Amino acid sequence: MKYLFIACLVVLTGASVLTALWLPESRSSVPVLYWVTDANPARQDQINIFKQWMKKHGYPTIDLRVDTANNDQSKKIIQGVSGVAGDIWDLYSNGETQYYYEIGLLRDITDVAKRMGFDPSHTWKAAEPDLMALTHDGQLRQFSFPDNATAGLYLVNRETFRQHNQPLPPSNWTYDEFERRGREFVKTANKGLPSRRYYFADGVSLSSMIRSYGVGEFNETLTRCTLDDQRVASLLERWRDWMEVDHIIPSSADLAAMSAAGGYGGTSPQKFNSGEFAMIFSGRFILIQLRQFDIERKKKGLPLLDMGAADPPYQEFPNSQFVTRSAAVYIGSHHPELATYFLSFLASEEYNMQIVRDADSLPPNPAYTNTEAYLHPPDHPNEWGLHEAFAKVAETIAVGKSYSPFVLPQIYNREFDEATQEFLTGRITAKQAAKQVTARVNQAIERTLVENSNLRPLYDKLIKDQQTIDALRAKGEKVPLSLIRDPFHRAYYQFKGWAQ
Repeated sequence: MKYLFIACLVVLTGASVLTALWLPESRSSVPVLYWVTDANPARQDQINIFKQWMKKHGYPTIDLRVDTANNDQSKKIIQGVSGVAGDIWDLYSNGETQYYYEIGLLRDITDVAKRMGFDPSHTWKAAEPDLMALTHDGQLRQFSFPDNATAGLYLVNRETFRQHNQPLPPSNWTYDEFERRGREFVKTANKGLPSRRYYFADGVSLSSMIRSYGVGEFNETLTRCTLDDQRVASLLERWRDWMEVDHIIPSSADLAAMSAAGGYGGTSPQKFNSGEFAMIFSGRFILIQLRQFDIERKKKGLPLLDMGAADPPYQEFPNSQFVTRSAAVYIGSHHPELATYFLSFLASEEYNMQIVRDADSLPPNPAYTNTEAYLHPPDHPNEWGLHEAFAKVAETIAVGKSYSPFVLPQIYNREFDEATQEFLTGRITAKQAAKQVTARVNQAIERTLVENSNLRPLYDKLIKDQQTIDALRAKGEKVPLSLIRDPFHRAYYQFKGWAQ
């Protein structure tokens, strides 16, 4: 038995040595960093530009490699706590920065970002909620920087409107006008058809709609869900009517029928290209796919898509939700200082202009949306006029998502989706749906405080701030912006003139 153990030890030791020799780091003469991101073909081009940028500035030589197999939250957590995750993580607008901070997996880059030129002053103001985390001592600290950014608007198929003798939508409009024009469009476009084929738009942003009515997902200090509001019930009923009564936008059943009939494929751009959706709500990234349709149109001798843009409609408060894909440094990286060079690269001219050319959403630095290459891409003249519309929305009315440090965004999203689906299927009323999501999210906040006592001091501090805010509002006095943590309320208070 002794010799068996010795033999096993020898074999395992040999295997370990061979494994180590075959690791990329062992075969490379320079440090190897892994970028955990999606499988976008543009990534390799971006890595090549990064290497050229490093060489141009005389920075250390780094071998940066893409890791698309582990770009999943569960894998990041498992590998992160095990100490074997990639060096640079792409995070998405689902509260991931706050979440990964809470479990101790991200490096605080606040100081190095200021020193190397990729602090929040070098990107969109609305990006802040996705880059910062609220620490347990009540400070906002930076943990990521955008790879790109998105603010949605409606792309308009102008040929479709002309075909049905309908006026083009204005760039700025209310929900009342959206509804009136939508009803007229679908009535005219579908007249005489055996079944409904044309829709005014592919959908609406329900989160932006809620905010446009003056309601936030949370209160000013992110300590309580506040959707239990009659205005939320009213807008949910209106949203349902647009799908099931007016048929301005397709319902889930309509989309399923389109998919079953073929040609839909789960994406709005195809219906936009064919003219069956007069408008689609999207960010600038949608142009990547629409450019592919234009290639096919050229081959068939057809004109290019004739497109315009319209801001999201609103009830009281004009807004569009701002989201990012941002890069963060894993706290267990063996080369954290080298990884920060990549985040600095994301703020560079070379990287931003690559995003400009590829139309992969908005560049991290808004300054590059003022370039001629951004405004008038030479190979896509039918897009002229669209790009500045995306930048204008991001600069003027876009507001970042709201993330409470006391409840996971996934829990909020799940409860919200479940309540709205129960409403749409008739199991509960709109008022009950608003009450249900509010109660369940607030219960989740209470559970978090019980399970994580470290958050209690921060919660208690924010509750005191909320009491101060409520007292000032009750007296009709203005509220210091420093007390307001929620990005929607910060924007809304300034819009209403309530902020000091």
